[in-house]
Amino acid sequence: IEQSKTKHFNWWKPLHQLPTSFYCPTHEIPLVIYKPPHCRGICKHLHLPKNQLLDKNNLGFAENQLLKSALGQISYWGYWINKTNNHIHFTDEILRWCYLYKAMKKGWIAFDGSARTHEIRDAFVKFYGPAVIIFFGKEFLGNLNDVNGGFIAYLFRMAPSKRHPLKHILMINFLFDCIDEFLSTYFEIVHDMKEGGNALCTSKLK
Repeated sequence: IEQSKTKHFNWWKPLHQLPTSFYCPTHEIPLVIYKPPHCRGICKHLHLPKNQLLDKNNLGFAENQLLKSALGQISYWGYWINKTNNHIHFTDEILRWCYLYKAMKKGWIAFDGSARTHEIRDAFVKFYGPAVIIFFGKEFLGNLNDVNGGFIAYLFRMAPSKRHPLKHILMINFLFDCIDEFLSTYFEIVHDMKEGGNALCTSKLK
């Protein structure tokens, strides 16, 4: 609406295309989710905002207050990371240690340093609630009821992997209360990795 009034046409904003973008950071209102038709995963045509290709399935969840709050927090983390990406290296390895260190403080690490995946999964589901889980779906989160707890176990394991950025944001938002808390853990990890590598980090968990 604002674009139409000021410029008389609409355009897509790159900041709104982040995988974590569900709320507009300027107006603090939900972003409309568009779902253009695809052919074998490829969008054949350029679709403008005026085309009104709304994803009505997702719009149906927009009235849930817990979902709106969670999507707002996820968007907040995404916008912050987008601004600080040149200063902080969000590698899979460093993020994994951040999750493990924070899980240890919450009592979710066993005496041998392994993560108690089921406890983390139960707390994750309770934190986000059914509306959020349904919103993202099993095809994205995996089966949270299986032995691996869906995608959760893969974020905590030693095996190298590449995970969708949104999955990391879901975990960061779940584990950390604020940016300062996350940064404190992040810089602790960076220091430990520099001083003793994985061996030092592992010894701290035990």
